[in-house]
Amino acid sequence: MSPDEERNIKRIHALRGIVVGRWFLIFGLAILGIVQMIVGIAIVSLTPVMLGLLVSIPVFYNFIYTVYLYRFSDRLSYKQLALLSFLQVLVDQIVFTFIIFVTGGVESIGFILYFFPMLSATILYSDLRIISFTIVTIFWYTSMVVLEFNGVIPHFARYFYDPGFFENAEVTLANTISIDLILLFTGLFSVFVNRIIRDRELEITIERDKVRSILNSLEDGIIMLDARKHVLLMNPPARDILRFYGEVFGPEIRKEDFPRAFGKLIQSIREQPETKRLDQEVVVEEGQNNNVIQVDTIPIYAADGSIVSWVKVLHDITRDKELDEIKSDFISVAAHQLRTPLAALKWFFKLMIEGDAGSVTEKQQNLMEKAYVRTNEVIEIVNNLLDISEIEEGRFPYEFAEGDIIEAIGATLLSARQDGSQKNVSVEFEHSDKLPLTEMDSQKMRMAIQNLVDNAVKYSRKNSSVKIRAEIKNNRLFVSIGDQGIGIANDEQAKIFSKFFRGRNAKEYEPTGSGLGLYIVKNVVQRHRGQIWFESEVNKGTTFFLSLPIPRKYLPPKK
Repeated sequence: MSPDEERNIKRIHALRGIVVGRWFLIFGLAILGIVQMIVGIAIVSLTPVMLGLLVSIPVFYNFIYTVYLYRFSDRLSYKQLALLSFLQVLVDQIVFTFIIFVTGGVESIGFILYFFPMLSATILYSDLRIISFTIVTIFWYTSMVVLEFNGVIPHFARYFYDPGFFENAEVTLANTISIDLILLFTGLFSVFVNRIIRDRELEITIERDKVRSILNSLEDGIIMLDARKHVLLMNPPARDILRFYGEVFGPEIRKEDFPRAFGKLIQSIREQPETKRLDQEVVVEEGQNNNVIQVDTIPIYAADGSIVSWVKVLHDITRDKELDEIKSDFISVAAHQLRTPLAALKWFFKLMIEGDAGSVTEKQQNLMEKAYVRTNEVIEIVNNLLDISEIEEGRFPYEFAEGDIIEAIGATLLSARQDGSQKNVSVEFEHSDKLPLTEMDSQKMRMAIQNLVDNAVKYSRKNSSVKIRAEIKNNRLFVSIGDQGIGIANDEQAKIFSKFFRGRNAKEYEPTGSGLGLYIVKNVVQRHRGQIWFESEVNKGTTFFLSLPIPRKYLPPKK
């Protein structure tokens, strides 16, 4: 939207507000006049015909303003709006002067009607024009009093009785000067009010321009919608993603306004969840090109907690997806190519250690055993890489059947206790007498638990213990694996389930490790419709928790 369009819209909104305010003023004055006639304190000249005339005149021109501003506002140029603004103030001054004249002239308290056009001028104009309109207002009022006093125009008494006000020159002069000063001071006050309003508008404009500049400089597309799905803002990257380059956007974003390929994307933009943010990935198929757009939906809350608008963040992740696919393909191919020679190398070291290839010295035996251990570690890393590749490609196979979590944990204890015995770390397993079966892939679950138990042993201090516990909590299987080891730093805990991530203290304590195990564990647990989390404190230890669902048939009946 251009600055001229924004200026026109701002002026139209101001003029519409003045028109609405004038309708309230007209009907309020009409009701006041009717009440005065009913109770018998009517002004002398305020006959039903005169009251009808006084009401009809502002109704007529305010109706014309209303039609122009609500039916033809899009056709009005800035010059036409400026003329309409000038007429709004000037015509009010003339009409209100006439009302003051027929309701008592110098005796009338109708001069307060002048406050309305002065307020209009405060809204529409700058300091100099406000003062100019104030002087014009004083001119209209003073001229009416002078003409009335000198008999050029007739004087209409305010009430049926004569207060002796009109013919007293000193009182008339004093009253006129007082009202002129009131109008002048009101005009000066309006100038200060106008400056405050303009300063606030300037602050808002500066902040808005800052926000707009920031949003326009972002690489991600930003769309802001109100609760009615009307577009409040759309930055250039969003226009590029949606292939929309028009200057003015429609009030509501609709599927019909875009090519069919964008249907799912537009639908995700229109979605407004009631209580939470929503993240989606949408594929836009344009010919032979498939673009993947990530749509993040963020609610904007008012002070009372209600949602007033939504921010849609559009991020083109097509290139990221392509790179991930290339990376996964490379890892898969490389891992497959490494697996065969590594298996042969492992077999060779095993033959050498067992003496099948001839006798070796004690020093050679030690070297062979170390090489065998390291080869096993490399094979484990290769297997983890293959697992991750299959996970990301959706090819990680699961075979679910009813299984016993106690058996899955028990299968990991032998190797864990053997590893723990080397640094006097005990592995203790406690569980309830009877735990229900659960739907699981026993092999994958054993792999996940084995990884957690091995980590607990690996990062435990000497002469400590690893405690494993399985029980039922809140109608779910609950497994905890705790150690008394090095712990995880607070600033690294959010990354602990990321691929290839290892904490600083973990690298120092145990240099070997791929940082892949916990990523696989989390995937396994989530595929079992479970949750995994942990609690940790540096130099005191870490406890991982697993929560798995129990089939309904094993749950106790509801009371």
